[in-house]
Amino acid sequence: MWDIEAAQALLHNRYQTVLLVLGYLFMVRLWWSRDLVTGGDKSASSWNVKTFNAEAGDMEKLYWVQDSRENRWFILSCVVRREWHLRGISRRLVENVTSWAEKEGVVIGIEDSD
Repeated sequence: MWDIEAAQALLHNRYQTVLLVLGYLFMVRLWWSRDLVTGGDKSASSWNVKTFNAEAGDMEKLYWVQDSRENRWFILSCVVRREWHLRGISRRLVENVTSWAEKEGVVIGIEDSD
């Protein structure tokens, strides 16, 4: 009348489902408790944002807002197509830019390539 194997399989499936749901709830709880342990999202704190902006303003005044650094040019990268390599194109371009900067009286920053 009763199929014992089918009943045991059904109970086993229910047991696995309950364990799966409990495991999921446990992981959600761990995720929420992470904020308690780490202090939450620090970027959402108005005090942290004010502190960061104040320090960034101090750094800007110290390093960037100076008469000598007000108008500055940078050559961050100069890329030349492969067929134009070893023809002096990059050197002539950089010489042109540096002479233009000297005429304008502008400080220029150049990084050496590897």
